[in-house]
Amino acid sequence: MSAQADLTRMMIAGYHDDRQAFTRLLIETRAKRERCNEAWEAGVARRKSGVPCSCPRCSKED
Repeated sequence: MSAQADLTRMMIAGYHDDRQAFTRLLIETRAKRERCNEAWEAGVARRKSGVPCSCPRCSKED
């Protein structure tokens, strides 16, 4: 899996406040920790601003 795909999944984990998934990805990814933390924060910010989640799990609920 590419680092960009991992960062996207980390952003989704941040959106859902899924610390377990974020930690697993953090251990497995080759992306820099700073970028990983930025992805988490971006997910949290998206949720706080009311942006709907576009992850596959949430898309199925529509």
